[in-house]
Amino acid sequence: VKNANDTVTVPFRASMNLSPKGRLYPIVKGILGRAPEEGLNMRELQGKRVKVEIGHYIDDHGSVWEEVKSIKKVG
Repeated sequence: VKNANDTVTVPFRASMNLSPKGRLYPIVKGILGRAPEEGLNMRELQGKRVKVEIGHYIDDHGSVWEEVKSIKKVG
């Protein structure tokens, strides 16, 4: 995630499955601004401008982690 001052890396793991119940689906839908179509080339998402909401959670060991809460298409 690039912002005005620097780049922030937020780890995110998901399968390439674009099922509406999958973890990747809301991310891709937010980037596109619409539901992804079958056969989508994921490389088409690279470089798209979006607004990303980052949240935080604490794991069982007390470590704080960033997570993507939502993504919305810009423009």
